[in-house]
Amino acid sequence: MNFFLQFNKSTDILPFVANNNSDILVYYVNELNLKNKNEFGTKKVFINPADICDLTNEINEYFEYYTDCKFNIYKNYEYFDQNVLNKLHADWAHAQHNTKVDVKNKGLLEYYSDDNLYPAWNEVATKINKTDHYNSLNTTIHRIETQFKTVKYDVGHWLRIDNPFPKNRCTNDVCNFRLSFNHLGRTLYNKFITLDDKLEFNDENTYNELLGFVDVSLSRPQTIPLSKEYSNWCKKLNRQPCGDFLNIGNLVDYKNRLTEYRQIVYNNRNNSFKIKIED
Repeated sequence: MNFFLQFNKSTDILPFVANNNSDILVYYVNELNLKNKNEFGTKKVFINPADICDLTNEINEYFEYYTDCKFNIYKNYEYFDQNVLNKLHADWAHAQHNTKVDVKNKGLLEYYSDDNLYPAWNEVATKINKTDHYNSLNTTIHRIETQFKTVKYDVGHWLRIDNPFPKNRCTNDVCNFRLSFNHLGRTLYNKFITLDDKLEFNDENTYNELLGFVDVSLSRPQTIPLSKEYSNWCKKLNRQPCGDFLNIGNLVDYKNRLTEYRQIVYNNRNNSFKIKIED
């Protein structure tokens, strides 16, 4: 089954294919529509791609002078392209130890002996007090990537919907669209993680209800089986194993369209969307 998120103030959509929980999605959307609550927004603060462009330009001002090398500069939205981020990260990492500086010709001779006239760039960066600034490129790359890992959207207030579906629908798979866990209590899996081995504390809540929260994750989808240890723990306690996530579906052509999807999420950061199921 196909469904999509349609942003209200633009023509942008995020298209998905539902997994085995398509019946949960149909039920959830019907309930939202009946309550006139099918509109989701986010308060997440995103990094402007221009920030990493400006930072790279700043680094190039001294990096090129000392090494005769420089980092590629891209247009702002190209920094949402994972291939661009992968190359930039590799260039940043490679330069640390593999790019040498001719200190005699760069005005740094006073810091080095005659047997060390071509030190690695990371050593020189420390000498000129640029290590933190240079390494902030790595931090910014990862912030660009992780800001799209999970974007939580909500309907603007507390909304509770009865959940008639079995709890074993929850898994630990990574999926691009899921109903958020924003519940009071802990999932059964979290009880296992936090050593409540006798289930003596009565705060277990594995999606006892469906709430007005959803997650859009632009992480790569994965199937992650529940561990043997957890399954054995559940068997001992006579409980049915279930995971942390109520996954619904994955983006269409995720691998080839990731850059486009990141741009859509970023461009609509101050916009809201409706969940629509294709007829």
